[in-house]
Amino acid sequence: MVASRTQIGIVAGALITFGLGLTLYKSLSLGLPLLPEQYQDVWTIESKISFQPSEGPVEVSLTLPQDSNGWVILNENFASPGFGFTVAEDDLGSHARWTRQRVDKPTTVYYKAQVYAQLDELSDPQQPPVVSKLPRLTDEVKRGFEIFVDNLREKSTSDESFVELLLQAFLNGKDNQEVQFILRRAREGRVNAILDVLAFAGIPAHPIRGVQLEDGRRRQVLSMLLEVYNGNEWIVFNPADGSSGLPQDFYVWQRGDNAILTVIGGKRSSLEFALVNNRLPLRTIVSMEQKSNQFALLDFSIYA
Repeated sequence: MVASRTQIGIVAGALITFGLGLTLYKSLSLGLPLLPEQYQDVWTIESKISFQPSEGPVEVSLTLPQDSNGWVILNENFASPGFGFTVAEDDLGSHARWTRQRVDKPTTVYYKAQVYAQLDELSDPQQPPVVSKLPRLTDEVKRGFEIFVDNLREKSTSDESFVELLLQAFLNGKDNQEVQFILRRAREGRVNAILDVLAFAGIPAHPIRGVQLEDGRRRQVLSMLLEVYNGNEWIVFNPADGSSGLPQDFYVWQRGDNAILTVIGGKRSSLEFALVNNRLPLRTIVSMEQKSNQFALLDFSIYA
């Protein structure tokens, strides 16, 4: 009798251990939720590229977003009737390319992705912190930069506080003669002028382009944040209000100042986004991700 109870206990213990191990495997390795009622926001982001034809063959290149930006891409779709289509990889990432010998009328091509947030913060950039190159400055402009940077240095105690004061100065720039001087003589645009000041001050920084997520929003355009190295880590700043940290409703599309969209053989091109949010069971999301990973193993190109 004692031996039978011992055997039953051993079998029961083995089954419990197997069940716990299987549960942990599904949760940790496959990402399946432990609770069936877990849900996750999934965003459908449709990119619309429109342009007018000009002369010669047409080539449209769109830089594609990457999973490393804190989000997971569940699936991607491309619509380009009458165009040749490929996805190319280079040192700057993945690029969708539409090609056609001739276009006779205004044309639109589409890229659509379903994504969800996996991380609350951006992973560190792969490249080391490097100070951006400044455009050539005249002696007068260089002196203006020196005065402005020196004034900010006197009021700041670190690179991080320097950036905070710099953003505040530009936010209140209407009454600041130094800011107005820089805006007139730096690269076009307020964000580019801020980046030029940071480069002059020797602080590594680069733009982050992305989409401000808002359910049901159409004709959305790319927004820009700044990622600045404070000597120890990268910190995200919003030049629109001076705040720090990555907003939860900001989908990062690209790091760096390389062009996201280029159109050869076309003119008056534009890139707009339509956004839809759906709340899906986590089990469904994991299943979609697994199917997407299996599909990504195929080496292929599409002719649409």
